[in-house]
Amino acid sequence: MSEGVQQKIERRVEKAILQLMAYYAVLGMPLREAEVNQLISAKTGHLAVRGALHDLVDAETIVQDTDGCYRLTQGTYHDRSAMEERQQKLLAKARHWAKVMGLLPFVKAVVVVDSVAVGNVQASSNIDLLIVTKPNRIFLTKGILMNVLKWLMQLQNGQHKAGRFNISMFITTAGLNWQRDIMAVNEPCLVYWLMASRPVYGAPIWYDLLKSSSYIQERVPNYIWPKSDIRVYSNGLEQLDALDNKGYRMHLRHTAAQPHMHTEQSFVRLRPDIINLHAIDQSSKITQQYKRIYKSVDKVV
Repeated sequence: MSEGVQQKIERRVEKAILQLMAYYAVLGMPLREAEVNQLISAKTGHLAVRGALHDLVDAETIVQDTDGCYRLTQGTYHDRSAMEERQQKLLAKARHWAKVMGLLPFVKAVVVVDSVAVGNVQASSNIDLLIVTKPNRIFLTKGILMNVLKWLMQLQNGQHKAGRFNISMFITTAGLNWQRDIMAVNEPCLVYWLMASRPVYGAPIWYDLLKSSSYIQERVPNYIWPKSDIRVYSNGLEQLDALDNKGYRMHLRHTAAQPHMHTEQSFVRLRPDIINLHAIDQSSKITQQYKRIYKSVDKVV
């Protein structure tokens, strides 16, 4: 291999690292070396990643903090170690309640997403959940969980948010088109958002769903997937199928009557295989910030 080709490979790895760090800079989160290895979009080995990190540190493009985390030289970052205690407490709570939710046979996986999953946890943070259900049980599941969590005072509301659950995302084990159904702008947010998720119940099912997407696999070629067996679930009783379909129609009418779900900022997917309701979709804003940050550091490589 010629020196020119080797240098080209090194620059490709460095660019992939800066793309990843530019995204996490938007969130104010530094990254550990193992996380960089798993999440960069370039197919490479851990020694090449370590070498690229050291080169970027020497070039003063990134900084390695005393705790071993890496961040861009410019920007405001959170103290990750200070937030991890809060993160672990909320994840422990999510694991406990996920076992309770799993008592409902329609629930096949419970996944923590957004701020608690990433680690950007403030005192006011809630716990955002994505629930995976059996096919044709998605609306029944949502109705039951919403009412149970509300009755047990674990569901967030206008007065109480910190440490409570937000369950506005449901999908089924049949899978879905990730690029179309999760957020308005996919690049670079979608894959990083998905791979930062923390399954607290039914992890093998969640990873099976992610692995089924070539889109996801292509963007995290170094990710080490946990081993699991593919699970297929039948629909079951026709009476429950009809009841879930009734719930779907009710949700359509209810969502159609909500003005805040019909703005340029909203992102809504409501079908028999998905419930994803966001009055304000943040992906466009994050992408704009990401592009500005990446443009400022890309010129160095």
